Amino acid sequence: MDFESAQRYLEKFVSYEKAWDFKYNEKAFDLERVRIFLREFGVDFGRFKYFHVGGSKGKGSVCKMIHDYIFRSCCETRTAVGLFLSPHVVSVCERIVVDGEMILEGEFALLVEELRSFLESADASVRALKLTWFEIMFVLALKYFAEKKCEYVVLEVGMGGRLDVTNIVTPLVSVLTSLELEHVNVLGDNLSSIFAEKWGIKKSGVPIVLNEEMRFFAESASGFSTAEVFFARNNEEVAKLALIKAGFAIDENLWSFVVKNFKFIGRYDLREIEGKFVLFDIAHTVKSAERLVLRLSKEFPDKEKTFVLGVLKDKNIDGMRKIFEALGRVVFVGGFSERALSGENYREAFSREFEKLKKEQILVVTGSSYLVGKILGNF
Repeated sequence: MDFESAQRYLEKFVSYEKAWDFKYNEKAFDLERVRIFLREFGVDFGRFKYFHVGGSKGKGSVCKMIHDYIFRSCCETRTAVGLFLSPHVVSVCERIVVDGEMILEGEFALLVEELRSFLESADASVRALKLTWFEIMFVLALKYFAEKKCEYVVLEVGMGGRLDVTNIVTPLVSVLTSLELEHVNVLGDNLSSIFAEKWGIKKSGVPIVLNEEMRFFAESASGFSTAEVFFARNNEEVAKLALIKAGFAIDENLWSFVVKNFKFIGRYDLREIEGKFVLFDIAHTVKSAERLVLRLSKEFPDKEKTFVLGVLKDKNIDGMRKIFEALGRVVFVGGFSERALSGENYREAFSREFEKLKKEQILVVTGSSYLVGKILGNF
């Protein structure tokens, strides 16, 4: 089985990243199914020391900061650290990382081949568990981390938290990075309901670090305790405090190095292409759009800005468009996903805007990870 065949094989599993017409409840997302599957597949998921990170936005960046610090601080002891991320931008291999290196396409294909062989010989009861595409990705990641003898594993929650597949673990520390109205058709149409789903990753006796903006919701939540709940002001401080609560003595010089040299595909990802500046950023919520505009204003105050913006149907497009229009011209695009809002063809729009882009200008591709991935994948 090669890499392309592996990806095609995985398409047989239902993906709720592509389709949203599903029931979100304890029966449909029974996490015991995953525990059983892992046991039958020979994966001891209790062997790892976990960081479990959820939130509306910024959770991937916090995961990567935690991973990067552990990796660099444990280089001499050769302690391996795994990182499970979602969604990917260009390649599915981005979702499974060990010590800063994505899983190779050949390694990914071997994992999927092992999965297929297992399912073909498994009892009907195992096949009847019907894991989703995302749950299978999680299983493959843990299998890979076990093969690489990881001691630490940093997990990014897929959606919500309470019923997310990653919630089968008991971590060293849990983290919530931010709270916004998102996935309202699934998680609820108000911040209290969405917070309740995210708060579902909290485990009794396990410290949890939250962004200060969630203090009001946390202090009134079931299970709140000042001995277990801690707050920080921004993503960098959240990641740092999570490491401290997990028992790490922070080397301030190393932490500064990690933050200064932080790079993450599709997240404030500035590229110089044919002498022109293009920035890719997955800003798909109102708050992330505000943060992007603020940073662009500070770092590129004199550059004229054009935004190629595309989002999925469950996003607050009016709020985002208003924010971006305050800083530059907005070209709204569609066609990059079945769930995308209608707009100009994204390929044609990007090609046109890039062609006429001048050196004193900057083109910003932002919104959905699907849009950013489709365009960034060409470079």
